[in-house]
Amino acid sequence: MDRSRLLVALSLLTVGCGVSLRDRPVTALEVGAVGVRAVCPGGRVPLAVVATLEDGERLVSRGPGGGRVVWSDFQVAIRGGSMERDGYVSVSADPRATAERGAVDVAVESIHHANTTARMRVPVRYDCDFVADFAGMDGPPGTDGSDGGDGSDGRDGGEGRDATDGRDGGDGRPGMAGGNGADAMDVVAEVGIVRVPHHRGPLLAVRLRSGAWSELHYVDPSGGRLTIDARGGDGGRGGEAGGAGGRHGPRRRLRHRPSRSRRREGAARAGHHGAHRDGVRGGLIPSAPRSDLRRDMVREGKPGR
Repeated sequence: MDRSRLLVALSLLTVGCGVSLRDRPVTALEVGAVGVRAVCPGGRVPLAVVATLEDGERLVSRGPGGGRVVWSDFQVAIRGGSMERDGYVSVSADPRATAERGAVDVAVESIHHANTTARMRVPVRYDCDFVADFAGMDGPPGTDGSDGGDGSDGRDGGEGRDATDGRDGGDGRPGMAGGNGADAMDVVAEVGIVRVPHHRGPLLAVRLRSGAWSELHYVDPSGGRLTIDARGGDGGRGGEAGGAGGRHGPRRRLRHRPSRSRRREGAARAGHHGAHRDGVRGGLIPSAPRSDLRRDMVREGKPGR
């Protein structure tokens, strides 16, 4: 194999058996969203890039496109989101990042071929099922119980001496109860109306605040929904049961004067099982009604103790 053919062969191989466009005669690029026509704020867009060569061959990117071309061959610029690994775009959860344009803009350029660029727009929609997570943290799990200790063997009887019992095994220790879940914090909901370009009709603008945290949602009242999850955290898992008690002493035979000796077998007792007790769930906080457009406060529920 001559040097030029060797360089071409090596350019096709990357980590994970991917294909590189280096030294390939690319004439055009196309980019598209796989199975997505519109995206909600906070959603993901799977991308596929198709490179067309001089001979008409089409090479497709890895990931959602199902091809072999590595994404490191492309420079991707996104307005309204950020690029993840292997061809996924993470759309900004803040609706203001895409409200003016009404879409997420994507531009893809080959790093090996100047002026070879593809562009696309993914419209943003608001008739989505949004979830705001303000739930309390789960409690820590309980520690597992310990196994019981082995019992000891009985002692043989002898001349003028009775046999002794084997000692019982020790009880296993019970598992510890899991810790209580944390109560959810107070959540303040501010609800209003907003209009954005490229969308027919008004949207509900819902601002949620809890301590130093704040988030904003635009919801289409004709088909969207916002769920505020402000439940107390789940109690921790109880520890596993303790082990069984130790074995009894083995049966012995008397060596002298069996008429005066007694054999008593050690008792076997099972250890107590650990109590598998879950921690207490934290307090609950009801969510604000979606239809209420007034400024409203979501009050903390009574802690579940």
